[in-house]
Amino acid sequence: MAELSKRDKNRIRKHVTKCCANYSKEYGCLPLETECYMFSVGFTDSKLCKYYEQAVLPTDAELFALFKGIPTKKCQQCGKLFASVGRKAYCSEQCAERRIVQSNVPQKLAVGKRQNVLESTERIKLKCNAFAL
Repeated sequence: MAELSKRDKNRIRKHVTKCCANYSKEYGCLPLETECYMFSVGFTDSKLCKYYEQAVLPTDAELFALFKGIPTKKCQQCGKLFASVGRKAYCSEQCAERRIVQSNVPQKLAVGKRQNVLESTERIKLKCNAFAL
């Protein structure tokens, strides 16, 4: 049982107001006709709203990992926390692809530099051959 930080409570509030279909800014929780009790959750083992737990919580990997007790890792590309499953180092396929592209950039630069060197040596040869006529 861990107490939620102020940051985590704010993330829950923001997540509910943004993603929960049962929440209205004007009326609160529509099925209960009261304020959403997810706003008052203080501990990771607190009872959660069934709808929130089943439909809304899985859309935020960091909150999901926090409430389910799954260990998290920091993405090596973007720095976002994600549920660590196995040896995964990136939070998404897009981050993994960006990392591959970034790791290939120096090789492309090196190829480009080599190409520039070859072009300059060809120019020198052409100049030298121009005088051989």
